[in-house]
Amino acid sequence: MKLSLLLKKRVLGHEHPMAAGMMRTIAVIQAIQGRYQEAERFIRRSLEIGEKTLGSEHPEAVASRKVFAQVLRAGDARYRGLSCRVMGSGYEN
Repeated sequence: MKLSLLLKKRVLGHEHPMAAGMMRTIAVIQAIQGRYQEAERFIRRSLEIGEKTLGSEHPEAVASRKVFAQVLRAGDARYRGLSCRVMGSGYEN
């Protein structure tokens, strides 16, 4: 996944919406694996790119905001069990 992201960035540019979508996917995978800090880094960047290039109301930006909230919740020990189950089922990129 990360190699694919690197290639997309190289070909399309660092702020292309497709790169933002790939970062969102990587953030979900990282969160499911319990790597919350890395997940947060990827989803923050995805959200930044999405809102800048597509606008804050675009469905891709909205999806990134939802994942961002899930990642933050999953990183909080109080919600960890519930959030991982939610993130692991029904996420659509």
